[in-house]
Amino acid sequence: MQAIRIIIIFASFLNVSTWVTAQNREVGNDTEGGIVFIENNFSEAINKAQKSNKLIFVDAYATWCGPCKMMSKNIFPDKDVSALFNANFINLKMDMEKGEGISMTKRYDVSAYPTLLFLDGRGQLVHKALGYHDVNDFIELGKTALDVDKSLIGWANKFEKGNRDPQFLKEYALKLATAYDNQRVAIAEAYLATQKDWTTDENLEFIYRFTEKADSKFFDYFIEKRSAFEKKYNPAEIEVKIQGLMSDRLFDEKNIPTLGLADSLIQKVYAKKSDRISKKYRLNYYRMKGDREKYAESAVAYLKKYHDSAEELSDISALFYEQIADRKMLKKAVSWAKKAIKMDNSYFNNLTLANLYQSIDKKSNAMKAAKKAIDIAKKNDEPYAEAEELIESLK
Repeated sequence: MQAIRIIIIFASFLNVSTWVTAQNREVGNDTEGGIVFIENNFSEAINKAQKSNKLIFVDAYATWCGPCKMMSKNIFPDKDVSALFNANFINLKMDMEKGEGISMTKRYDVSAYPTLLFLDGRGQLVHKALGYHDVNDFIELGKTALDVDKSLIGWANKFEKGNRDPQFLKEYALKLATAYDNQRVAIAEAYLATQKDWTTDENLEFIYRFTEKADSKFFDYFIEKRSAFEKKYNPAEIEVKIQGLMSDRLFDEKNIPTLGLADSLIQKVYAKKSDRISKKYRLNYYRMKGDREKYAESAVAYLKKYHDSAEELSDISALFYEQIADRKMLKKAVSWAKKAIKMDNSYFNNLTLANLYQSIDKKSNAMKAAKKAIDIAKKNDEPYAEAEELIESLK
């Protein structure tokens, strides 16, 4: 999957001239105060870090990122911030969408801006954070990166040495999640492996936090215990989360959905109504692909079994007269439109029927349905210009 850009929006006015000044500040030229940055030169930062035995702070930014600009305007010039960072770090500002920044994006798993990286002289990641930080939080972030017991690499070392204390694992997973680190799910799974009861309020909250993909143990448990999560959270919120995860899973890197995977995933999530959802999914799938023949066939299969909704009958019928040329198929759509009218004798449904009659050259029937649509619209004080246009075209 392509990396998701997480943009934290702040309702503040950007002073462009201040941003440009911050971007153009050169090493050794600190006349304006603030953090002294190396600009877009990772190799230079590595060399200086090795010579000085300092960590590298990397402001990993993108030119379109508003919060990145706000950091440069409001945070990096602060005297307390600059005192800490100029004394203890080699500071590097990297545009992650050009030059060395492109390879660094992959190497350090940068998927959100700003990403704040702390590296050692070998380029190894020591600590990482995401998003806008105010002065106090940013100073605390710098101190954390300098403290081997608090930095991510310090926690990683403890894990590698065998620390499996449940509280340590939980806190470590949450720290990694805050940094959007790739290891966050593995550590979260390690924590849950220490828990006999996953249904505690605390563990349900933890699982909800780490259910990020539909092909994970967390998702499987989330679906299995859905009722427990619905008691803790709003059921509508749970449904939105499930559908979002399913959507992410069903589309490949080229943004093309898949059918076989959809069927298995729908069966897992909506077992009792999986047949209907799978058949409806095919309609959207073929419509998205622009395969009108397969779309028509899927519509027939769907409505042959599921024709209890006037809205669905009418919507699919309307798409037929817009996109389908096959007369036999259009006649089926006429029958669907009539069923929709029996359920809901509305202006739109009668207009749909009129358009379908026109598409199969039954002008008198089309005229009759269009006039009926207008009568209904007048009674309900609705606009009916489209029906009038249809009547004019039939004369």
